[in-house]
Amino acid sequence: LKLFISHLGKDDEGWEGAQERLNLGVQSGNWTDVVPLLEMGMEEEYHLPERLRDRWELMRAMGKRGQGNLEEAEAAFTGLTQGATDLQVRSLAQAHLCSILVLRGQMNDSLSYLQAASEDSLLTLEQRAELWAWRAHAVLSLGQFQEVEEISAAGLELLAGGGSEHDRVRARLA
Repeated sequence: LKLFISHLGKDDEGWEGAQERLNLGVQSGNWTDVVPLLEMGMEEEYHLPERLRDRWELMRAMGKRGQGNLEEAEAAFTGLTQGATDLQVRSLAQAHLCSILVLRGQMNDSLSYLQAASEDSLLTLEQRAELWAWRAHAVLSLGQFQEVEEISAAGLELLAGGGSEHDRVRARLA
C-alpha cells in the first residue's frame, strides 16, 4: 500500500487519477480495500494536495459508513459540514449525515433533514434522488405506506430523462 500511495504523490494528476479510481471503489461498495488507501493517502508524509483533502475525507467517511462504523462516519461528515472549503462536499456531507440518522433508526428526526438536503441545488439529480430513496425508507419504517409511493414517484421523476447510469437509484426508489 505504501508503495502505491507514494507513487501517486509524484504529481497532481496522479492524485486526481487515484481519487477517481478510489471513488469508484467507494461507490461500488469496495470499502474494505479503499478505506485504508484513503487513510494512508491523507497522512502528512504523502503530501495529498490540500484542494483534494475534503473530497478524500468525504470518500473515507462514506467508506466508514459502508463498513458500518457510524460513529467515525458521523464525526467525519460533521467535520466536513462545518469545515469543508468545497461547498458541494459540505452539501454531500450533510446528505450523508441524514442517511446515518435513518441507519440509526431515528426516522422522525431524519425526515426534515432529508427534505432540506434533497432540495439542495449543489447536489446532482442522482444525489438528490438518492435522498428521496432514504426518505422513502424512513417513512416506510414509520408505516406511512401511501407517502412512500408519493416520495418514490417524486424521486423517480427527478431521474426521468437520465440513462442507465441512474439504474441503481431507480431500483432503490421502485
